[in-house]
Amino acid sequence: MNKKNKTLITGMASLMMFIPAMVSCSGNKNHGVHEHAFYPVMAKEATCVSTGNIAYDQCIYCKQIEVNGERKTLEEVTLPMDPDAHKHLEDFAAIAPTCISGGNTAYSYCEDCGKYVIDGETVNGNESALLPIEPNNHHLEELAYKAPTCGTDGYKAHMECTLCHKDFIDGQEVSEDSIFIPKTKQHVYDENGADNVCKKAFQFDNQVFDDNNAYSLSACSKGKEMNSTQEKAPIAEALKNERMTFITQTDGETATTVSNENGDISLTHKVDKDNPQAFTRIAPGVKKNDGTIETYVGKFLFSMDVTFKENVYVARVGAMIVNSSFSVISANSQAKLLGRTGANSEGKADRSFEAGVTYRFVYSMETTDETQLIQLWGCSNMTTITYSNFHLIPLTEAENKVSSTFLYFGKTDMANNEFHVEPKPNPDPAKKSVLMPNEQNFFDAANWTKATSNDQEALGEGIYESDGSLSFDKNSAARINLFHVKANDGTLIHVGDNASKKAEQLAGIYSKEYSYSLEMLVNGSFDMGILAAGKALNKSITEQAALYLTFLEDGSISMSQTSGDPSSVFTDHFNVASGSYEQGKKFTFTIKLHRTDAKTLKVQFLINGAALKWNGDAITTKTGYSYGFDENGVFTSSKYLANIGMGQRLSVLPTSESSKVTISDLKIETKTVETPAEPEASLDALEVSNPYTMYNGYDLFASGNWTAANENKTVRDDETIKDSDGNLVFKKDTSSRIDFFHVAKDANGNLRHLADKKDNIAGLDIKNKDYRFDLDMSSSGAFDLMMLGNASAFDKSDKNNSFYLSADAEGTLSLSFALNKTFMSTFVSEAKFDFTKKQRISIIMNRVNDSDIDISIYLDYKQVKWMGESSKPNTSSALSVNEEGKVSLTGLLATVGLGQRLGVMPADSSTVKILGAAFLPSPTK
Repeated sequence: MNKKNKTLITGMASLMMFIPAMVSCSGNKNHGVHEHAFYPVMAKEATCVSTGNIAYDQCIYCKQIEVNGERKTLEEVTLPMDPDAHKHLEDFAAIAPTCISGGNTAYSYCEDCGKYVIDGETVNGNESALLPIEPNNHHLEELAYKAPTCGTDGYKAHMECTLCHKDFIDGQEVSEDSIFIPKTKQHVYDENGADNVCKKAFQFDNQVFDDNNAYSLSACSKGKEMNSTQEKAPIAEALKNERMTFITQTDGETATTVSNENGDISLTHKVDKDNPQAFTRIAPGVKKNDGTIETYVGKFLFSMDVTFKENVYVARVGAMIVNSSFSVISANSQAKLLGRTGANSEGKADRSFEAGVTYRFVYSMETTDETQLIQLWGCSNMTTITYSNFHLIPLTEAENKVSSTFLYFGKTDMANNEFHVEPKPNPDPAKKSVLMPNEQNFFDAANWTKATSNDQEALGEGIYESDGSLSFDKNSAARINLFHVKANDGTLIHVGDNASKKAEQLAGIYSKEYSYSLEMLVNGSFDMGILAAGKALNKSITEQAALYLTFLEDGSISMSQTSGDPSSVFTDHFNVASGSYEQGKKFTFTIKLHRTDAKTLKVQFLINGAALKWNGDAITTKTGYSYGFDENGVFTSSKYLANIGMGQRLSVLPTSESSKVTISDLKIETKTVETPAEPEASLDALEVSNPYTMYNGYDLFASGNWTAANENKTVRDDETIKDSDGNLVFKKDTSSRIDFFHVAKDANGNLRHLADKKDNIAGLDIKNKDYRFDLDMSSSGAFDLMMLGNASAFDKSDKNNSFYLSADAEGTLSLSFALNKTFMSTFVSEAKFDFTKKQRISIIMNRVNDSDIDISIYLDYKQVKWMGESSKPNTSSALSVNEEGKVSLTGLLATVGLGQRLGVMPADSSTVKILGAAFLPSPTK
């Protein structure tokens, strides 16, 4: 073979070796014929939220994949998502349940997929790790025997649980009464008249000196007599300088006389038609060893005897501390005057005194400066009142506040200056104490207000019976804040609170039933207001929400409701079919309240433990609220509380002059209600990607496909809305929008979207299908997400045809619809966007027919439920939301189209990122 031929053959061989490489890549029109240039792709583990891959080589030109020289497809090297491969687990330690709270076994939470790992198994929730309350798992503290004294109660040696506060002896639970040892009645007094053990015990005993320790008050302080006709100013000045001085405000020698016979001072008021009341002031002081009178400021016992010349009924009798201008100081901290009328009186209409009998008044009092005086009241029928036997005994441990406590009132034996050994009237009938959740005493008259006006005027102590029960007649109709409860965060709310204002706090009470049992005695007819709003004074006020029960003299009961909507007032709409009460006989009336969710309240009424059954058809109002009783006597109010609140008040409203209602006991109980959990609408996980090509062929993550949200012209670039990872990043000044909701092309090749008007989607197979749009997002703060915005809908303030999904500064989600420059409806949810992590927002739209479209929003695969009023944008369309959270726009799209645009509008200082997207058509339903 010659040299020439050899060269030719060698060249042909080289050409034959090159041809296969060219053929293998010739299918890629972008790169033409080329040699493979492979680069290694590292192996990546699949996780619970992302796929992985095995190690492989890939040509940088044609993307051909090889593994160990063998050609592979992308599917062959891709590892599917592994639902159990969690990379970011947060561990939760096991917590033992106790007698008041449940616990849990150890479990973990995946921050990526939002699922839980319990005993090595991946599950959707942590319910299987939760442990119920263990009623016998107490934290016991040993308490040694405590001996009683004259000032304090004692108790037996026992164990107390620091959690539930139950008591135990020898491992057995015992009642508090069984370990209680009452304080003794034996006092030991010193020369100052004080008991060095109890000291302040005077104000707790209903009498200063018990029957076994009759005590003669001997430390008497004497004062000087002054001219009773002086003017107020010089009198006040004299009282500053001359302590323990007696004086009267009323002029005239016959009105009040002051005698000082044998060193014993007495005052006499003559009460007649010209002088129906008289006042006397005493400047407290103590007598020193040298005989001088020294100003006394501090705490002291004050005692006086009072005698009436005739049998009288009194308006005001007693003593209080006043200032130098003769005005009562801190009236709420001072004991009430005995009698029927006037400021600071007890309000007891039948307070009377016998002629010629001496009554002793004993107070514990405190002054805080030298200008303060003791004022004596004498207001009664025409008579002569004599005050005598004044005593002042200094006490220790002053509290530095003006106060007076009524320690004793009763008849005395003037011969030996001792108290009668006979039953003593209770100076403070409000001895009953039942604390409500607002920490006020139900049986304290000061907490009841008159039901005749809205000025919150206190009712007064005239409603007390002798045993401390509360008694109401037509002139003392009253109401009290009873139905408060405490939310998980400690906030004081009430069972009927407005859900749109208190959604977060109310969520903590949905699993609780609150029971209020009243021991009552009824004579005559009366109305009871339950959950009465602030201005709901009685059934005639229809503009304020309340439930009203009417108790009639024949033992029958009816119920009505005012809802704040005059057209929805029910007058005695429901009547008791089974159950009654008996006039003049005690019975227990129980009200059970269960707020099951934001919108729904269940109420049940029982008499002596038996549930009342009711007649009456359920009603649905024109605004969609419904009310009615079931066969078990449970009243259900649906939808009303989503946006309007009821009140926290109980009202007792006798309806005739002869009616009288007595309440002698109240028990408040709370129990957890096991209600079957409603299945949550949830979505399957859908893998998102970045970049993502939308139906219209454009990449969602290509910045050039986005335009400024405030006009149509400015096209965004990478520098303004993309970060180094390829994520979309939006701030207030880079709010943007994009054509997003296209789903089909018409016969002419024009893109059409789900909210197009009727004529534009004729013949397209897009109706009655779910279209799902998923966005992985994060945000540092509040934002608006525009959906179905038309060409002129630039942002929320523009109010032009579009939907807006919004998160406020707390993350609370709301949904708004704007049409023709007006917001037609705003729906609010309990769901919140978490600004601390990535979340998945899924938007599902269904074009139901030519004129209607349904929209559902999911947050991290759980459907968002909405609260709000339906509206009618015009006469032919309506916007509403159902129980599951689906929003329906009906009628509008027959003539008007919305848009195809998605807009991202962060609030000031907020940054919103879109990290991935997906689109999923679903089969026809």
